[in-house]
Amino acid sequence: MAGFRLPGALCAVTNAIALDEGTLAVGATPAPGAIGASKPGLDPNDPEIRRHLKAIESLKEGQYTVKTLKAMRAAHASLLIDAAFEFGEHSKAVQLQRLTLKTLDGLIATTSYLETLPARSDSANARLAQLLDRAEKGGAGCPSLDQIREAVTGAINLEHSRQLLGGGEGSTVMPLVMRALDVTVKHHQQELHDLADKGLRNPDRVSDRQLQEAVATVLGDERQRQLLGGPPRDGEIQRSLRQAAQLQLRKRSLDLERAYDSGQESAVKETEKAYEAAKRELEHYGGVVGQAEVKAGTPRIVR
Repeated sequence: MAGFRLPGALCAVTNAIALDEGTLAVGATPAPGAIGASKPGLDPNDPEIRRHLKAIESLKEGQYTVKTLKAMRAAHASLLIDAAFEFGEHSKAVQLQRLTLKTLDGLIATTSYLETLPARSDSANARLAQLLDRAEKGGAGCPSLDQIREAVTGAINLEHSRQLLGGGEGSTVMPLVMRALDVTVKHHQQELHDLADKGLRNPDRVSDRQLQEAVATVLGDERQRQLLGGPPRDGEIQRSLRQAAQLQLRKRSLDLERAYDSGQESAVKETEKAYEAAKRELEHYGGVVGQAEVKAGTPRIVR
């Protein structure tokens, strides 16, 4: 419509006409470059570039604090902005500054990790020690094996990093690992004791698989403890295995009674073999089997 305009006074604040609409940005802009030109690479034969790359590499060899590295990064970030305005986004000056910033970012991350590593390692060891104190004390508030295992894993990982990065000689976590293994062995021994005690009262309440897994766990724990330098505890392990062998013989004795009652000769022969094997295992661990007839009841077992 001819003569149309927004109602109200001209140059009103709410309906002001944008005088710079469609013009260049009001402010400094980067130097123009060729349209469609690809980003040039850095020529390693260029003496200036070679000197700058050598200076970047020297940063990795220096011993700088995080504070110093961050100050250097701020300075190069400012140089990057200046280079972009003066020489253009694709200039070698900008590319070199970006490469410098990338190197400094990596150094800041690595140095920050190194500076906090000792404190984090000490904190992990302290947490593990507290959990072990509570576990050794027992009672209410005793941590689970999963909590101890998680704490051991975290402490070992930090110790491994500390050793790889030259954090001194000697291990600060291994004594705690040995304590954790002791706690684990005792816990699994108690589980085996409780399982065998329940089975000796009622053999049908404990399966062969449950018993075999409990025995394998105790033996595996003890083997690992000795591989890490722990003294052998043959007496304690022997008592645990003897109790498991007592239950195993009790179960085979009941199986043999059932086989006799069934009258199946093949079943009797197989069960007799299993009974004799269980008897030899008990004798191996120091148990003594009484000379009682199987048909009359479970053989008497003497510790």
